[in-house]
Amino acid sequence: MGVTGLWDVIRPASQQRSIVHLAVHDGFLSTKHGKRGYRIGIDASIWFFHAHSSREGENPELRMLFFRLARFLALPLLPLFVFDGPKRPKYKRNKKVMGAQHPLLPSFREMIKAFGFEYHQRGLANFGLKTAHALARAGLGDSLVRIFEYVSPEDMQDNRLPMAVQHALTEWRAEFRHYLSTDPDKLIGRKLKALANTFPEWFPPLEVLSAYVHPVTSESRGHVPEFHWPLQPSLKSLANCCELHYEWGVRPLIIKRFRTVIWPGAFMRVLRAAVMQGDEKEANMARRSGAMFTPTSGRRTVDMAVGTPSRLISRILSRMEIHSQRDDVDPFSDDYVPPTVDEPLAVKIHSERKHASTDHMLEYRLEIAPAQFVRITEEGLLHLRREDSIDVANFGRRQMLLPDEFGDLYEEEKEDDKKSKSEPNDHMRLWVPACMLEMVHPALVEEYEEKINAKLRREQEKIQ
Repeated sequence: MGVTGLWDVIRPASQQRSIVHLAVHDGFLSTKHGKRGYRIGIDASIWFFHAHSSREGENPELRMLFFRLARFLALPLLPLFVFDGPKRPKYKRNKKVMGAQHPLLPSFREMIKAFGFEYHQRGLANFGLKTAHALARAGLGDSLVRIFEYVSPEDMQDNRLPMAVQHALTEWRAEFRHYLSTDPDKLIGRKLKALANTFPEWFPPLEVLSAYVHPVTSESRGHVPEFHWPLQPSLKSLANCCELHYEWGVRPLIIKRFRTVIWPGAFMRVLRAAVMQGDEKEANMARRSGAMFTPTSGRRTVDMAVGTPSRLISRILSRMEIHSQRDDVDPFSDDYVPPTVDEPLAVKIHSERKHASTDHMLEYRLEIAPAQFVRITEEGLLHLRREDSIDVANFGRRQMLLPDEFGDLYEEEKEDDKKSKSEPNDHMRLWVPACMLEMVHPALVEEYEEKINAKLRREQEKIQ
């Protein structure tokens, strides 16, 4: 909402936590709503404001929004973006606001859908910051709202107030003047007698107060939205988005950029989907046995783990219905299409860590084979730009830094000699929360643990 000074007011009650730890422990491991993710609401207007600070290149504002969404994709987060509705007030904090929709809105909505996130359009409450803050600290804000709680918006707009409300409002103004002139709680820090003497009889303006007490929202207009977060990211739609909006929207650069920006998030979404499929499997077994089902929050057994098979990856990341080939198709006929044999997505765990940036949460350094990610992305390319129109080999040598929502810097592209020589299908390594991986690939975790234990045994034998 962009309320200046809000954090200064609520800081005494704040707790500092890593966004990764919050998303994993309070979202993915939580059994409150069964979504395996941490639900957050985001005021899209603030992102639009930040986007205008982005410079250089084609569509720099959309580029910043793209990379922020990519950061969310790499965490078990369930974002809900909230946009201003058509009934937003004409004035906000004594300033006239833009009546037309933001020019970035249509493209940003398509981008949100491509990432598999949700959005919603709502009304916007309107109330002056300084007045609201002063009334709240003095306790007079609550009393003002109670006076008008049962007055209809129409009566407030037309200034048709019942006598009892008019009398209560007169007493409220007198109490407010007394507070200004005496500062009984020492919250202001000084007595404002001059301000109390000039306090106007028309305050508060009823049209502004009406927007605060009776804000126009989807709920107030008879629509109560429900969000189940069924969407998943579409690598094809994301590739189309990049082709359309960015100067690097050609196949080699899209694949190269996706390798560092999108593949980590794509893998996390596949992991989440695999865990939820395992939850469904356990729920069906509990239902058949008449037992009560409680989602697993620890390591699954190998026979209950779903893994990350190719069929699951295609269903999650391409948004296409998978149809199996008929059994009666002659493998020697022209209609026969040999099935694609994909290398396993999760290959091997190499190491582990407990880093301060994640509140010392255990993570595994996992090697993955992104070949299926590459194939799904390439299938969605429309080739809207010619590859010979850009110097692919030298593009992106300059490092570009974009501010992200978590207070640090997000590297749009950081190349070294090793990465610049990597091929699209080359294996890559990611840091993955241990609690997520052990629910999907317990065999890999057990293999890694046995390797570590064997190493410790050898070291102990050397000491003896």
